[in-house]
Amino acid sequence: MNAQSVEFVLGIPSRETIINTKEEEAGKQAFLVLFGLTEVPTIKFFGNKLMNEDMSDDQIIRCFLVVALSTFLCPTSNTKPSTKYMGALVNVEQLKQLNWCMFVHDWELMYIKKYQKEKLKQNRTMMTLGGCIYHLAVRCLDFTDFGSIQIPSLMPRICVWKGDMVKHLSDMTIGRDGKYGCLTIKEVSETCYKDGTFEWESTIKNSNFRKAINNVAGNSLSDKVKEDIFLAYKNHMKNEDLNTCIKAKGLLLDTIRIITNASGESGDTVKVGSTGTKLNASQQSNN
Repeated sequence: MNAQSVEFVLGIPSRETIINTKEEEAGKQAFLVLFGLTEVPTIKFFGNKLMNEDMSDDQIIRCFLVVALSTFLCPTSNTKPSTKYMGALVNVEQLKQLNWCMFVHDWELMYIKKYQKEKLKQNRTMMTLGGCIYHLAVRCLDFTDFGSIQIPSLMPRICVWKGDMVKHLSDMTIGRDGKYGCLTIKEVSETCYKDGTFEWESTIKNSNFRKAINNVAGNSLSDKVKEDIFLAYKNHMKNEDLNTCIKAKGLLLDTIRIITNASGESGDTVKVGSTGTKLNASQQSNN
């Protein structure tokens, strides 16, 4: 269990920038100002805004992430969202540069420890476990031997474990005594995580990338060349993790942008086909 396992299961950003929780109060105030608030509202407040109000793109993203964090990624028993991540939601442009995997992992561990401590102290049989329960459940199921039932090995696992699949297969692990754990646990070498030989779901790793190439290249490249670039990227990145793919996308798009801008500045044309570059009229006359 580590931050990488969160990436494998959820496919959320795992970039270099650590989410700062030390300036929690300042982050909270900066976030509340964006909504014209002085106190933290309930989670329902942000859900209602998503469903019922017209907002800017940035506000939609903030409201969505508050709901996602407080109900799925980093939930607690509180009806209000935590102020620990509010500061991270102020600058929407930086959201993808943050290490959300580490944040979710640390949150999970913190609440597991809290759960264990409180349960021993109070001797209670019913308590709320904070953190991403879905992540824990999927990791457990991926290490469970279901015999002849073959589970696809695509990453992130959220593309596989969806619908009623978690419940149906979890029910298979319940023994006659009503407790979980009646099936055999697999070694790592027997799971989808072995040796990094898994494939990432194309809808996640390649999401909108074909369209992005077309938007950046415009008419400077032929449709065939743009498709060849996309297929080359897809082939080279098929066994890489999501973070590496994001970096590769950025590098490739920047390279295309530099080339097309240089062609425009020099007066070159621009239509590059699969067999070469088509020259503009002045170049053709010189030749």
